[in-house]
Amino acid sequence: MPILLKRRNGETTPFRNAEFIPAYYFIPKTVLEKCGAELNSIPRVPWELLHSWDAISVVESDLFRLLIIDAYAFMVWPFMGLGAKREIYSGYEPSWILAHSAGYWIQEMLDEEIIPTAQMLLANGGTKDRLGYVSEEEISKVRGGTRGAESQNCRAEGATRKPLDHAARKRAIHRSSP
Repeated sequence: MPILLKRRNGETTPFRNAEFIPAYYFIPKTVLEKCGAELNSIPRVPWELLHSWDAISVVESDLFRLLIIDAYAFMVWPFMGLGAKREIYSGYEPSWILAHSAGYWIQEMLDEEIIPTAQMLLANGGTKDRLGYVSEEEISKVRGGTRGAESQNCRAEGATRKPLDHAARKRAIHRSSP
């Protein structure tokens, strides 16, 4: 189900690329710092994102979608066990294609409840909590099957570090200010 936005002209249309917003918040700061000012201008507070036409236009851009694809390829490549640098593989090589299949990696994280769906994250106008950055160490833990507060991207800064059970994770993801 697409997320709908009421545009400035009053028309309600789908929010393009909104399904990638939770995946964006899962990208480590060290990776995002290499992406330029425009992509780093997306607010870390989903409520602010939904109320900023500049941020919405960045999310709806092809540049944002390309960032998701490239960032996820960059993050998964070390765990694919190939050893060699990505640059020696062509775009037709199966491992290169798999690494650049961001939709596959994102769906796996959604299925494992590592990241919330866009509908959950942006429900009721979006959470007003500031979402912290995930470290590269936390990415490694997720790859190893660790699930809990330390592997959650969408946690408020200062959130507890002890593992959360399924119900607590859902409450943390749904938490928003009235």
